[in-house]
Parts: sequence; C-alpha cells; structure tokens
Amino acid sequence: MKIKYVGVKLDGETAFASESGIALWLAGEVHEIKDAVGAKMLKHPDVFALDVAQSTKAAEPDAAIDPASADLLVMTRDELKERAKSLGLDVHHNAGIPTLVRAIQVAEATKAAE
Repeated sequence: MKIKYVGVKLDGETAFASESGIALWLAGEVHEIKDAVGAKMLKHPDVFALDVAQSTKAAEPDAAIDPASADLLVMTRDELKERAKSLGLDVHHNAGIPTLVRAIQVAEATKAAE
C-alpha cells in the first residue's frame, strides 16, 4: 500500500523506520509500504495516511461523501475520536476535527474496498 506522511514535523519523521525501511519521512512524501506495516502506521492518522490518490484499494479522494459517513460532519471532536477508536485508529490526543474526519473516511473506504 502507498502511505503518505501528513505530519507536521519540519525536520521529518523517523517513526516506523526499522519496519518500513524509510529512514526519514518528509512533508508529503509517499512510499510503497508492506500492508502489515502500513496498517500499523495508519493507526496514527495525524502522522500517516493512505495515499488514496494512488491507491487502488480506496475511494477517490475527491469523491462525494458517502451518505453512510455524512454524519461525520455534525459530530463533535470527542465523538469523532470515539468513532476513530472503534475503527482501530490510535488517534493523537491533539488531532483536530479535519484530521479525524479524513482518517475515518479513509479507514472506512479502505475497509469497504477489502
């Protein structure tokens, strides 16, 4: 699967370096990662995301919101965090609403495509 670094560290990210084979992730970089490692990385949606633009397993990034997930737009931050956790995502305590919504959408689209 293709994973994209979406974190905010200007000097790059070294998380999962030993497992992914990528020593340093810089802003916006995309790398092909083994599915098992990618699944672990996606549990940190404030740092890594599925590169849906290039993935064949997920929905198009600009696709209309699925009516089943339209409720995300009216949920509170705490409700979004709970929904993310129910999907197995390990969300950062400071993750904002847009990050949570996108992570949930990607997780749900990936699950539906499997």
